[in-house]
Amino acid sequence: MKRVVPLLLVASLIAACSDDNGTALRPVVTYKATLAAANEVPPVTSPASAATATGTFNGVLDGKIFTYNLTTTGISANSATTGLAHIHGTATTTQTAGVIVNFAGASAPFGSASSLTTGTALNATGRLDLNSDILNATGTATVMTAQAFIDALNAGTLYVNVHTTANAGGEIRGQIVKQ
Repeated sequence: MKRVVPLLLVASLIAACSDDNGTALRPVVTYKATLAAANEVPPVTSPASAATATGTFNGVLDGKIFTYNLTTTGISANSATTGLAHIHGTATTTQTAGVIVNFAGASAPFGSASSLTTGTALNATGRLDLNSDILNATGTATVMTAQAFIDALNAGTLYVNVHTTANAGGEIRGQIVKQ
């Protein structure tokens, strides 16, 4: 009987930590990007305000849910239709790449939830469910598989880009880095 009790205790602990009951610990990983005009490819030097514009992107991958927050200051003025922000990839700091995730608007990924404010500060918050692939805005095509997105996050080959009226190709940029 003395051996049965410890075995039952171990079995109970294993069962409590299994994925089957929904209480398993999920890996939580944080990411950050520091955005600046000097990080653009090529670096942005005009208007003069762009040179001092900054931004911070924070992301958290909790299991398969990726939440993010982007704050910027000092960017050149935008209207609601010209201020855009995206996650691009896959690319190193000296390369450019296509848009993977639009932070808001009609072109945001199908099934994502996000909001974007514009002006001289462009800010975004959002949530991306990576239990399924990232789809285009209409849900008709895969932009990137969920696993490829997670792999690129961990490899540091995704970047955040903020586009403005004055710098349609991007005013500030920052590589997303695992913390």
